[in-house]
Amino acid sequence: MKLRNLFTSGLMAIAAMFAGCQPESKLDGTKLEIDPSVVTAGVAEEEVTVNVTADCNWVVSTDAEWIKLSTERGSGNGTVTLYIAANTGAGRDALVHFQKSSTKKVSADLTVKQASGL
Repeated sequence: MKLRNLFTSGLMAIAAMFAGCQPESKLDGTKLEIDPSVVTAGVAEEEVTVNVTADCNWVVSTDAEWIKLSTERGSGNGTVTLYIAANTGAGRDALVHFQKSSTKKVSADLTVKQASGL
């Protein structure tokens, strides 16, 4: 009887040890939404906050050199601030792409349109 209790206690201790190694929360859902999805900027320098609603880890990127991002990644709900440079040339458009970190199948795009500074 004592041997069985000792064996059971040992198994419970090992299980607790392995359970402690697991991450507390693993976000791996499929929800990724942004608000707004279109931004119309004037010619002056602007900051725009984008709200992200997600149940996953996500990344954000843009190829537009005239847009800087406050962050390149997030987890769950959050915000990303776009820093849009002043425009002294023709009107321009850009795409800011949000996607789930582990797959391209879950994504959302933000269109940025900036007025002409001419």
